[in-house]
Amino acid sequence: MGTGDRLRRVLATRDWTQKKAAEVAGVQHTAINGLISGRLKSVYVETGLKICKALGISPFYLFLGEGEEKLGDVPSYNQDLMAQVIVAVETAIQDSGVEIAPARKAALINGFYLNASLGRDIPSSAEIRNLLQAVA
Repeated sequence: MGTGDRLRRVLATRDWTQKKAAEVAGVQHTAINGLISGRLKSVYVETGLKICKALGISPFYLFLGEGEEKLGDVPSYNQDLMAQVIVAVETAIQDSGVEIAPARKAALINGFYLNASLGRDIPSSAEIRNLLQAVA
């Protein structure tokens, strides 16, 4: 079951339309529709957190299929934390010499940001570089 399937199921259990979910979350309808249809594989962290808060579900459940569906504490978007994550990822990519597609880079940044916003440490540039080289 993918993100779109989980989102579709949650909307159905709440008897919400995609339009209502977008309005309540304060996001574009195209974000909800794109996730459900599979046209979008990811969204900006801020958009994802808004969707999860509006639906009362965990970001780990929605985007990764892990953990409880029920919402715990969804942190607010933290621009300074996002900047730290971006610097760590950009530095690691530059140091590794590995070519990485923009969508993959965005997914890495979003994943590391989400982990950091939940209290986990931001990996060092060296740790990220090792990861990039291992999967290249």
